[in-house]
Amino acid sequence: MKSIDVFISGAGISGTITALLLADLGLNIVVADPHLNKQPSTFKSSRTAALMNESLAVLERAGLYNAIRGNSEDLKTLTIIDESIKGTKSISETFHAHEMEQTRFGRNIFVNELQSAAITKAKKHKRISFISAEVKSLSSHPFGVTVTTNDGNEISATLLIAADGRASRVRELLNIDCWTHDYDQTAITGILSCTKPHNNTSTEFHREGGPLTFVPLPQQQLSFVWMERTTDAAKILSMSKDDVTRELQTRSQNLFGRLALTSHLESWPISVSKAREFIAPRTALIAETIHVISPIGAQGLNLSLRDIDDVVSAIQESLDLGLDIGSQATLNKYKKLREFDVHARVGGTDLLNRFVQMTPTPLKQIRRMGLKIAGNFMPLRNTLMREGLRGAKTN
Repeated sequence: MKSIDVFISGAGISGTITALLLADLGLNIVVADPHLNKQPSTFKSSRTAALMNESLAVLERAGLYNAIRGNSEDLKTLTIIDESIKGTKSISETFHAHEMEQTRFGRNIFVNELQSAAITKAKKHKRISFISAEVKSLSSHPFGVTVTTNDGNEISATLLIAADGRASRVRELLNIDCWTHDYDQTAITGILSCTKPHNNTSTEFHREGGPLTFVPLPQQQLSFVWMERTTDAAKILSMSKDDVTRELQTRSQNLFGRLALTSHLESWPISVSKAREFIAPRTALIAETIHVISPIGAQGLNLSLRDIDDVVSAIQESLDLGLDIGSQATLNKYKKLREFDVHARVGGTDLLNRFVQMTPTPLKQIRRMGLKIAGNFMPLRNTLMREGLRGAKTN
């Protein structure tokens, strides 16, 4: 039986970045994922993530920032436009990073490029091993956890980290339930070229069906995430490229000049979920294993990167004190660091998405009033911008 320090289930972005940061602490890591050896697709993904400054700092520590910097763009301004009440003029509020004495809120990066960079770097690290397998069974004991994979490997680890996503096998084996809700919405993403400068501005239109957000990219490009009711999204996905472009041109209010769709469309259903527990004996859950949220509300991948930052912090503290990294004390420290943030972000995002979807006109007017108050009441405005520096959209 092989003995290691940390077993990580899941070789996605979260699992791989966690492995890099822990390996740099001198720990020996095994990362298991049944899809590890699948051939990379020739399909270039249009999904991007607007990572805020503290998330970029995590990538810096993992040695990944320079790998994704070239094909990414700063976010210096955030604009929200509410056009949900037909027959009335739209209203808008704009927030600038310089108001918080920052040069930017964050940077918009391609998700697949971050994934590729993380895997490439991790495979070169002498303390990280990968196996193409799924966790079949696990059992914890006072000094560690024993994991058996479906290819017959049996590995003993001091700590198990579950980063295997919303359909987590580890979470299932631990009998940890999730609260879930399906919004009957679909998110559509793609890449556009534009003839007017985007001025490093992320622009979010609030409309019936869900928000439509345009996020800056280099070379006069924009990524977009277009949330619609699922039946309406199906119609959009069946449209020709030219018809989709014309629809986006109209909905963008021509703010970016002439648009051209330069990528395939991608889509996925929108739901929310939250695990009932963040930890189990000798096990910490991170990222989409404990939370899945809507793209609305400036969250996304940043929430997962904060999970990573906090679990690594808890482990490093135990190492510094000469303590057991898989002990209940270490796990409780991680839970304490994450609990409020995750509950607040999942609950806040759920409420915001439901609020934006509301169709009765009086409720839309209340939403508009809230936007105006947020823009003009300075204490609230500053609070929202501070939160904006922590959250981000994942397209």
